[in-house]
Amino acid sequence: MSMTQRTITVPEQLRARATEHPDRPFIVEAGGRGVSYGEFHAESLTWAAAYRSLGLGAGDTVMSMVSPSVMSFASWIGMCWVRVIEASCNTEYRGQMLTYLLNHSRCKVAVVDAQFVDRLVAVAGDAPDLETVVVLGAFDGVGQAPFRVITAAELLAGVEPARDLEPLEPWDIAMMIYTSGTTGPSKGVLIAWAQIQLGSLGLMPLDDFDETDAFYSPFPMAHASGRAAFCIMPQCGGRIVIRERFSATHYWEDITTHGCTTTAIIGAMAAFLWAQPTSTDDAKNSLKRALMMPLVPHYEAFEERFGLQLTTCYGMTEVPIVFSAHWDITDPMSCGVV
Repeated sequence: MSMTQRTITVPEQLRARATEHPDRPFIVEAGGRGVSYGEFHAESLTWAAAYRSLGLGAGDTVMSMVSPSVMSFASWIGMCWVRVIEASCNTEYRGQMLTYLLNHSRCKVAVVDAQFVDRLVAVAGDAPDLETVVVLGAFDGVGQAPFRVITAAELLAGVEPARDLEPLEPWDIAMMIYTSGTTGPSKGVLIAWAQIQLGSLGLMPLDDFDETDAFYSPFPMAHASGRAAFCIMPQCGGRIVIRERFSATHYWEDITTHGCTTTAIIGAMAAFLWAQPTSTDDAKNSLKRALMMPLVPHYEAFEERFGLQLTTCYGMTEVPIVFSAHWDITDPMSCGVV
């Protein structure tokens, strides 16, 4: 992969893939909807035009409180095309933490899944800047609300995809991700495209990835892990398979059904997968490789049991991946080399 390719932003890569291979599968919701590169690009351009219709432009922020879906990803990229910054909120937030994020992000517009509208109503009195809430998914309405509520279907109705968009640059902001806030209130970290793309290359080298690969991603949108696959796969032309959240019950079924070849195993996921009853078929899956953070002491036994190769690395919300083991773990106590 050349340095030129690495500095082309993900939305620009998506536009190129949509032009070259419009029918190639791009995102699949496990048990739900799937779209091609061409379909996704058109949908994201429609969202871009819709955000313009709300009066949003470069430097404005939109708070999102959404689960992974084709629509939530298209909404995000639509914001990026018009240089609106998405401030991604943990879907577990409510009350004081939700109020803090609404005010800290200085958003006038929020995009939320239907089940979260009531949470915004509950705190709206303490978040006076919020004017409009766009609702994704089936929505039965809400009682009296101090802000305008509009469904995604209503917002997008009759909107033509934006075609007059300026190319995005590596230094343009891709998103605002909030830290875990271990030393105080969560900090909103502005992440440029160059940062997240170089970070994704640090997660796992793409040298042997191609259009036949599929990345399984059961990770939240409010964490960088939930954006990683999206930023990795357009660089090789592969697919993404998403699930709303990690489920040990559905994990191997999803991977087998969709032919996933790579994934990330983060935090307690490794323990849950290891604790499942062993079977002689454990290694008979389509996975070839996985990123594991942190690496478990019995990583070699994990590789053998599930028939895959592991890598590990270290990074932060504020910086790309700093250390990576690539595909050569020589010391289980180390997260790699600079």
